[in-house]
Amino acid sequence: MTAMKMGFGFWLGSSALSSGAGAAAPTNTVAPAVTGTSQVGQVLTTDNGTWTGSPTGYTYQWKRGGVSIGGATSSTYTLVNADASSNVTCVVTATNAGGSTAATSNSVSVTMSLPAQANLIGHWDTTDLAVVADGTAVTSWTDRVNAQVLTNGTAAPTYKNNAVGTKPSLSFNGTTQYLTGAASQVMTAVAAKNVTIMVVITNAQTSTSGFVASTTISTGLNWRHNGSSAGAPSGSETVPYTSSGFTTGMLTYTSAYFSGHTTQHQVLLNGSIVAQQAAAFTGTTSQLGIGATSNGTGPYKGEILKILVWNKKLTLNEALQAERAVRDYYGQAYPWTAPGYYMLNTGDSITYTYGTTGRSNGWPYLLASALSLPFGAWSNLGFIGANATDCANIIAAEQLSSIATTIGVPVKCTYGEFYNQRSGATAPIASSASVTATKATLTALRACGKVLFWDTTDYANRGAEKALWTGYWGTPANQTGYMDAFVALSSDPNLGVDGACPNSPPYGTYFSNGLNNFTCNATVTNGSNQIVINSMTTGNGNVFVGSSITGTGIPAGTTLTAAPGGGGVGTYTMSANATAGSTGSYSGGSGDGVHPGDGAQATFVSNFQAPFAAM
Repeated sequence: MTAMKMGFGFWLGSSALSSGAGAAAPTNTVAPAVTGTSQVGQVLTTDNGTWTGSPTGYTYQWKRGGVSIGGATSSTYTLVNADASSNVTCVVTATNAGGSTAATSNSVSVTMSLPAQANLIGHWDTTDLAVVADGTAVTSWTDRVNAQVLTNGTAAPTYKNNAVGTKPSLSFNGTTQYLTGAASQVMTAVAAKNVTIMVVITNAQTSTSGFVASTTISTGLNWRHNGSSAGAPSGSETVPYTSSGFTTGMLTYTSAYFSGHTTQHQVLLNGSIVAQQAAAFTGTTSQLGIGATSNGTGPYKGEILKILVWNKKLTLNEALQAERAVRDYYGQAYPWTAPGYYMLNTGDSITYTYGTTGRSNGWPYLLASALSLPFGAWSNLGFIGANATDCANIIAAEQLSSIATTIGVPVKCTYGEFYNQRSGATAPIASSASVTATKATLTALRACGKVLFWDTTDYANRGAEKALWTGYWGTPANQTGYMDAFVALSSDPNLGVDGACPNSPPYGTYFSNGLNNFTCNATVTNGSNQIVINSMTTGNGNVFVGSSITGTGIPAGTTLTAAPGGGGVGTYTMSANATAGSTGSYSGGSGDGVHPGDGAQATFVSNFQAPFAAM
């Protein structure tokens, strides 16, 4: 440092100020050096660098993107989730009798680490294979954690150099190429019903079945991509997906989810929970199949890069950490980056979309599509039979409050649940069990991000319970502090009657497809796709969007696509044209009146899209 004396009796100089005549602050000649693995969870260490001026002491301040990290003031620093995708440095300040001088270390670029590494029991990575020429058969693949070996079945997959960046892949031809083996640690976790399997693939092509990874479980733990859809083999656990680009899939299962709901099975695509259910599984074998089932059936056509297996169910937060770590490893963009937020949908079987013909017909999928959210930027955590307390347990079990930190973007939530706790909606409603439980859940969700709350899909039922519930939550003063947007679905007649079951057992028959069967006297108008119901002959009048309609001049499979409020008499629009002028007795039914069918799902989107986007 240099300084000069001015005629007014004081000194001007650099930030390294002298403390007295003849003394000089330390001068840095070699910058501090930070060493260590630059991955979340690992420890970085800085040395002091080289100095002149005989420093008598050093202090440290670690910085993330140039901003000081609170409390990080020692020579070592353990990287956290917030450091991922950032540059970390350490400022070392040397001090002697002459003053202090600061020097900044080299910059370290931080990547995300895989979660729950103590539970990681299988890790097959193509970079561990010997480098060979493209098209060379690879007859075995060994995992780097427990040395579990998979060997070729009918024929071996082939090696491909530089499949993603400089990293290779294994190519499967969709006919005979697959790997299989005992993989004992993996199958032990499967048998224990606490397991997560993650697959990383690219260049998926059209095939008949497309089994990427399989443990031959009769009701799940098989992940596939056949060029047109992806997920588990069950139709209710798959979604339309045609991308041949970089893709991840994950299956989780646990027999200890939370008290009262022990089993849970989830299907993820690129970091989105696209399906979940509480069904138990049976029918395990002792083999793991890669590129097909363990006996070679349902082969996959495409490339595989990595297989990861944990002997626990990863939480959604951990699953997203794994997603981020894998994408860092392969230099791939995060799916949540473009929208700039992640959407979480929580609730009961209505959010689960029980009663629809597939997850892609459910409102969470349709809402994500309307908001242009790709797979990996939203999840559906709807749970069959869940009440508010169950939803709070799910929030805790999935570590939802940590997601924003893990992925580095805000979280926006939707939530609604009335039917499973309706008996608690009693006067005085403000202190009722239902409102108390719902407030606890909303508070937990607001620790995750912003919240859109909806009251109930019940347009014309439930009497006093509904009146108390919608009246309370429809009052703006009662919303304050618990939500960022409120949607009164109860006012939309296109959703019909939710919770058409009685308040007391037996409930069973009311959940059948014949719940809202009706007959009526009607006339098809000149519009030919409109029908006027003149009078109801039988039934409870619950005629709404999604109801089937059959009779003279109406094609088979016709449903009502628009209906007047409240059902009953009035003019309805049909999904197909009928013979104009037809009259007579017509019949139909709305299916499961507790769970809005396919035809009503778009109504959720029309109610949610604008207020959700505005949050």
